[in-house]
Amino acid sequence: MRWKAWLGVAVSLALLYVAARGVRLDELRGSLADVRAGWLLPVLASIFVRFWLTAVRWQVLLRPVKPIGLHRLFGVTMIGFMANNVLPARMGEFVRAYALGKSESLSSSLSFATIVLERVFDGFTLLLFLVGGVMFLRPEPWLVWSAVASFCLYLGVLVALLWLRAGRGLGVLLAPVPARLRPRLAGLLDSFALGLDVLGDPRALGTVAALSLLIWLINVAGVQAMFVAFSLDLPPHAAFLMLAIVAVALVLPSTPGYVGTFQLGTVLALALFSVPRETALSLSIVYHAVNYVPITAVGLVYLGAMNLTLGELRAAGEKAS
Repeated sequence: MRWKAWLGVAVSLALLYVAARGVRLDELRGSLADVRAGWLLPVLASIFVRFWLTAVRWQVLLRPVKPIGLHRLFGVTMIGFMANNVLPARMGEFVRAYALGKSESLSSSLSFATIVLERVFDGFTLLLFLVGGVMFLRPEPWLVWSAVASFCLYLGVLVALLWLRAGRGLGVLLAPVPARLRPRLAGLLDSFALGLDVLGDPRALGTVAALSLLIWLINVAGVQAMFVAFSLDLPPHAAFLMLAIVAVALVLPSTPGYVGTFQLGTVLALALFSVPRETALSLSIVYHAVNYVPITAVGLVYLGAMNLTLGELRAAGEKAS
């Protein structure tokens, strides 16, 4: 696990260098000083609205297994995203599964299956944003290849989940496993497959798809408010493209909190609209901070309320990953 943390640090430093290359510090400071702070309030509001909607979506995904209160799911969601901000190796999703499993007496693998479904819906929604945004531009080759690779990745994951839910993948996955380990792994896979029960409910899937679109539209509204805070007059599809490109960048290894990947993704996206590099970098710093600080603070509050500790979450995340 230690090598993953050091890899993340190295990649973050390299990407920060690329994002900041050629930026003049005096212009960066000037851009930060000119921020219209009042417009950061709707950005902040959009963060908690979309996380509340994320909890609503998670509730729908879990409904075939167990009805769980919305406040509990919101708290666990905030804990998971807080963990991504402070723990190495992207443990947030494993932490969410562990925290929900412990608080609701559910298998962590079952909880994790619903989180994987979340990511698939998020991926297809962001792909829609990427394709929609690119239609207004003359796309760079790397944008086209990003869209194609993303589509293939999420389609492949969805097919694999459907295959596993149908029970056809268990034998293939268990075949190379030593006989003494097969019973335990079979139990984990059976539990994981139970978390995919929602795939058999078209109405629930429609609700999840609609919520996914709404979550990311709220995110778009927050980005638009950030543009106004920096006095940028950009077309609506700029926010769609920025979110999609940042999401692609966040796939890369990084330090906790996505330092470097967040900055480079923002700079690359805004360069498509001729935004000065100093302005794009300063926007990425402010937008990153407005997300990082409240998510981390609220996640830590819920962590204490649920009688969990960061050490316990880290141990669970390392074990799962």
